[in-house]
Amino acid sequence: MEPTDSSAWAEAHPQSVRPLNNLWLSLIIRVLELFRPVRDALTVLSLAPKPGEIVLMAPERAWNILEETLQMDAVSPMFDIHLRLDIMKALKEVRQINLDDAEND
Repeated sequence: MEPTDSSAWAEAHPQSVRPLNNLWLSLIIRVLELFRPVRDALTVLSLAPKPGEIVLMAPERAWNILEETLQMDAVSPMFDIHLRLDIMKALKEVRQINLDDAEND
């Protein structure tokens, strides 16, 4: 089991750490620690594509350019109103997942 941030803090501040005298509280904390990997696995599963979704992999800078272009197209009078509405609707339906943020949860 790898050390958590709280255990690192406890090692750095031994004068502030008090033993748990309550057996039930100690047991509850240990059980919750056992479920940490389950919570992490559920987080990863929540990122999985849902039926009817596809996954596109693009560098963030590339996606930013594509998204900005589509946003400009959605308001451009050069495009048919129906196409502009479709672009706006499509942009609202995009689900962006940043894996760096997911790993830090």
